[in-house]
Amino acid sequence: MLPFPHSTVTPFIALSLGLAIFAAADPITVSVPSTAPGHNVVQPNFLGISLELSFMDEYCAFVQTSIRALSLTIKLRAVGNDTSTIPPTVLNYLSAIRGRTGNSPLRLRVGGNSMDSSVYVPEMTTPMLQLTQSAANSNNQPVNYGPMLWEVMKKVADNVGGAEYLIGAAEQALGSTLDGFLLGNEPDLYTTHLQRPKIKNYTTDIYIDNNCNFGKYPFGVPYYTQHANAWQGPAMTLLQSNTSAPKLIMSEFNSASCGGIPTVSDTFAVGSLWTIDYALQMAAVGYSAAYLHTRERGISYNLFTPPDGPNGNPGDWVTNPPYYALVATAEALQNADGAGGVVVDLNIANSKTDKKATSAGYAVYDSKGVNVQQFVLFNYANISNFANPSAATATFTLPASAFTASKKNGITVKFLSSSTLLEKNDIAWGGQSLAGVGNGTFQDNNSAWVVPNQQIDCTNGCSVDVPPTAMAVVFAASNNSVVKTKNNKAWASSIASPVLAIFSALAAYALTML
Repeated sequence: MLPFPHSTVTPFIALSLGLAIFAAADPITVSVPSTAPGHNVVQPNFLGISLELSFMDEYCAFVQTSIRALSLTIKLRAVGNDTSTIPPTVLNYLSAIRGRTGNSPLRLRVGGNSMDSSVYVPEMTTPMLQLTQSAANSNNQPVNYGPMLWEVMKKVADNVGGAEYLIGAAEQALGSTLDGFLLGNEPDLYTTHLQRPKIKNYTTDIYIDNNCNFGKYPFGVPYYTQHANAWQGPAMTLLQSNTSAPKLIMSEFNSASCGGIPTVSDTFAVGSLWTIDYALQMAAVGYSAAYLHTRERGISYNLFTPPDGPNGNPGDWVTNPPYYALVATAEALQNADGAGGVVVDLNIANSKTDKKATSAGYAVYDSKGVNVQQFVLFNYANISNFANPSAATATFTLPASAFTASKKNGITVKFLSSSTLLEKNDIAWGGQSLAGVGNGTFQDNNSAWVVPNQQIDCTNGCSVDVPPTAMAVVFAASNNSVVKTKNNKAWASSIASPVLAIFSALAAYALTML
């Protein structure tokens, strides 16, 4: 997918910008509207996962072969199997997200470039997927696929406690877990790709950066840490200017097209913080759902990485920065009554427009837009710009009127933290991490870079200190977040469709007309 068109830009590769050394910042007074100015209600499952069709069996199968693409031999899983080969670690990863989405099922979408060029073969009961070209473009590996794919997807939904899919021929197999149908993958690019040269172009959103000409890309990490840059894209503009515009589903996005950018997409700053910021921005302007794309192993923006070798090899999986964004976003969007919430950008320190602002934040109201459920507070400060690292901490002052919890003297604050903005592995959410944990199950972590949960008194208002390279979620309406574990099946019993998976058999951007 093409990036958003920009004016003349100088790419930045590192965060060392030669800026002046800053002194300690003054506390930031957060102005909180008494009611939400917007009315777009979203659920805790707003941010879902988009999976490339050609590599579905990388997460669900054991057999491997190799093909040649772009003059490079790459390893692909060309022969898949059945519902018995789904790795437990994948189920652990998905269950951790599902355990935070309340009564809303997990959102999954299957699509990508390979979907438009792949063929559904109803009589092909095995393998699940079969590569059809030995010299395909690495960004578009067409396959033949059969009904076994639906069975695997349904099994995943059952095992993790809830999911839904967007797809075409899978309606009978997926039943209530089928969420919708999509028209095509990136139809806005059909004309430029000469697939439908006479068709009028579509107005959609697009990747803000790209690495399709590998190694040449407009932006580096600093661009993503400027909150004002989250307000870009034609669909963003459409939704802001027209409150009666059709609801939009962002069925595929990530930090940069063509697999992301090494040392950029795979960092805490971009993979974790920017992903959450951009997702909440989409929720604030009117999107109803968004799907974070992931592909085969070796891709910079992936959520997690399987063990080396053939699929099913024993060994540890590696959790990448974007995965933490899914977990933290789900908790940030939790709501007490299950009716959803309204996300509002608080424009802290004029961060919507001031690209020098290093602080940003959102309020998540209840579905009626009356009571704040959570605050989400970002500190993008680059610690290397401060003579005293502690001076890079951002202190957010919140008013007492914004808190409706029964015990205002015991407000919980959770942190998403890391050692630096460029970190790839040492990341923690709520005092727990998957760093060095190979099975996808969160573990308590007491490392120095982990910011533990805090209990603060907000009876008369309160201040929240957010260290540099961190994000905080303040639970204003309750005294804690709700997290169900895989062994606690309570979440599954309360919903009819346990997994909300969007199987995008035909598209990457869906426009759902009201």
